[in-house]
Amino acid sequence: MTVARQMNDDVTDYDIQALVDGQLEGDEEKRILRHIGKNSLHMRRYEELAAQKKQLLMWWAEENSIEPKDKELDPRLYAVQSGEKH
Repeated sequence: MTVARQMNDDVTDYDIQALVDGQLEGDEEKRILRHIGKNSLHMRRYEELAAQKKQLLMWWAEENSIEPKDKELDPRLYAVQSGEKH
């Protein structure tokens, strides 16, 4: 079974990946954020993907001698973890 199929029908792994990559907008983004805020499995997956993206961005920044901007990675993660509403 693929990771996408392990998620429920409402939110897939692809939805979470799209959120981390900043590909969702408006109501769809809010729906996914609300869902992962209530679902610990999906929150863990979101955190895994966000951490992976952060590491890749830091590596890229190091390779190109630029300063990474942590909070710009995905400020929505901090909002979800702190319980802020969107």
